[in-house]
Amino acid sequence: MDRRLLLSSVAYALGLYVLATSGLHPLLESRATFAFLVGAPFVSAYLMARGVASAGWWWSATVGVLPVTGAVAVLLIDGAEAPAYIALAAPLLLAGTLSGGLVAHWRRGRSTALETAAVLLAPVVAGAFELRRPPQERVSDAESSIAIAAPVARVWDEVVRVEAGADAERATASGPWLPVSQVREITLDLPQEAAKRTLRFDDGRSLVETITAWEPEDSLRVVADAPPTAPRDRRAGLGLGDGGFTLRAATFTLQVIDSAHTRLRMRHTHRLATRMNGYLGWWADTLVARGQSGLLELVRARAEDPRRGPKPDIRAATAARRTRERTDERSANSLEVGFSVVGAMDGRTDVYPDSVVVLVRDGMLRAQRIEAPQRLDSITASLAQSTGASWSPGRESNAIVLELPNENGQQIALGAMQRFSIPRERGESLDGRWVVFTYHLTVPKTADNPYGKAWTYTHARRLDTTAAPPE
Repeated sequence: MDRRLLLSSVAYALGLYVLATSGLHPLLESRATFAFLVGAPFVSAYLMARGVASAGWWWSATVGVLPVTGAVAVLLIDGAEAPAYIALAAPLLLAGTLSGGLVAHWRRGRSTALETAAVLLAPVVAGAFELRRPPQERVSDAESSIAIAAPVARVWDEVVRVEAGADAERATASGPWLPVSQVREITLDLPQEAAKRTLRFDDGRSLVETITAWEPEDSLRVVADAPPTAPRDRRAGLGLGDGGFTLRAATFTLQVIDSAHTRLRMRHTHRLATRMNGYLGWWADTLVARGQSGLLELVRARAEDPRRGPKPDIRAATAARRTRERTDERSANSLEVGFSVVGAMDGRTDVYPDSVVVLVRDGMLRAQRIEAPQRLDSITASLAQSTGASWSPGRESNAIVLELPNENGQQIALGAMQRFSIPRERGESLDGRWVVFTYHLTVPKTADNPYGKAWTYTHARRLDTTAAPPE
C-alpha cells in the first residue's frame, strides 16, 4: 500500500477539520454540518480507494477506513476532540467513508483531473450552501422516573441540594461508548422560591438555575439562567451547551407510594439549535435521558443511605412554607407615568413572622421620558405607608443589582423569578402597608444633587392582612 497516498488522504481530512474549527475559511466554519461530517470522510476515502490497484468493490469500499481512522486518531491523541463527539458522529463518518470508496471504485479508470478537483472542493462548496441556512430550533421534553425506598421528606432533602461525594458513590448512567457529563454537586443559596441553584458537573462546567416553583415534598421547578459556563475538558464527554444544545427548565415531582417509598419523576425541557436537528435530535434526547438517569440514581443512593440524616435547613424551610400566614396574589401594579422608570412586578407576597417575602415572576422594567443619561443601579422593595401626598418607606429588602444604562424606551427583563425579602419585627402590624419597589438611579450631578443619585417608585396593591392568622 502506498504510504504517501495514505498520508495525503489523512492530511486532507485534517485540513478540512482546521477549516471547520479555526475560522480561517468563512465557507466552512462549523464542524457540525453534513458537509463536513460526511464530505470529509467521503473525499478522504475516495482519494485512498482511487489510488489502490484493486478491482474488488468490497476492498474499495473499506480501504477508506484507514485514512479516516488515522485522522480521528490524531484528533483524539491531540485532545482536539472528545471521544463522545466522535461516537456521536460515527454513523455519518462511516456513511461518508463507504460511499467515497464505492464512488472511486465505480469511476476507476474513467475519472479525470477535473473530476478529482471537483470532488476535493465538494465539501467546501456544499458547506457554503449548508451554512446559508440558519440553525433551526428544536425544543423537546424528556421524562424519567425512579422508585426510592425512602420517605418523601428524605427524597425532598436530596432533590433540593446535592453535596459533593466520592467518585465511587456517583452513579454512572452512561456507558463507556458515550460518556455524558454528570452532576457532581448542587448548591442552594436559600431554600425557597427565587433561590439560585448551582449545578456543577464532572467536566468542570457549572449551570445556575432559578427556582420558580417550590412546593415542599411535592414539586420543584427550575429554569436555567444562562448556558453552562466553561472551562471543561473536551475529552471528558459531551457537555451541556455543546452544538447549540442547552437545558431550559426542569421539574421534579414527588409521589408518595407509602410511608417508606416515594416515586421521583424528573422532566427536562431542552433546546437544540443546529443545521442537523434531524440527525442530532435523537442524540440530544438520549443525552438528556442519560443525564437524568445519573441524577436520579444519585438521589436514590443518597436518600436510601441510612448513614445520612435529614437536612435541618431544608426541613425548617418546609415547616415555614407550610405555616406562612397568607398568600397575596398581586394581579397588577400601578405604573406612575411621570417617573423615568416604571415596572410590571407581578407575583406573590408571602407573610412570615419575621419577614415579608415578595416574589416577582417575569418582571419587566421600562425606561421613559429620559432627557439626560441615567444608569439603573438596583431595585429594592419595602413596606411603605401612604400619607396621601407621599410615601413613607419602611425597612428595605435585599437589592437586585442591575447596573445598566437607562435608555429611553428600553425594556429590561428581570428573569423568571426574583425574590425581595423585607425584614419585619415579630408581631408588627401590616395594616395599611403597601409593597413599594424603589429603582435606584445614577443621574448627572448638579448643585442640588452633588452625588448624582436619584430614585423612583412604583407600587403594588396594598397588603390585605384581614385573613392572616394570629401569631
